[in-house]
Amino acid sequence: MAERSWFVIGMRYLRASKLEEKFKSRGYETFVPPVVTNLLFVHSDYWPLFKYLEEKSFGHPVYFLRRREDWQPMEIRDSEMQKFILVCKAYAQPIILTECPKLKLGDKVRIKDGELKGVEGHIVRLKKQKRVLINVDNAFWVATAHIEPELLEVI
Repeated sequence: MAERSWFVIGMRYLRASKLEEKFKSRGYETFVPPVVTNLLFVHSDYWPLFKYLEEKSFGHPVYFLRRREDWQPMEIRDSEMQKFILVCKAYAQPIILTECPKLKLGDKVRIKDGELKGVEGHIVRLKKQKRVLINVDNAFWVATAHIEPELLEVI
């Protein structure tokens, strides 16, 4: 495992926003995406975070989300996480998926202007609108709101 990455912490019966303060008070950098109540992204080395999760009692199960292919904790590179955070902050209610959508992916595009300038993704159709779908390390997909075609360039 890489030394410092973003790890995804899942929880049942807890709101990530409440748990986030406990992690921040221990010096962890965190992110809770809007509209997702049970996921907390934590920027850390693996072992200190593992020990903290093992030692600390949160009152309910708190665990690493794991990759399906090898059951290792989901680990997201900084560059990918920054794209994810950028899109989540740019839209009040982004559409966040934890499964690769069963959609035919279209052209790969880059956003040319605005808050998301430089972000790359694929054109998809969600909720009857064309959107840019951004893949975050094959673990999460986040869809933008409708983006005007003139703001996109095919790459």
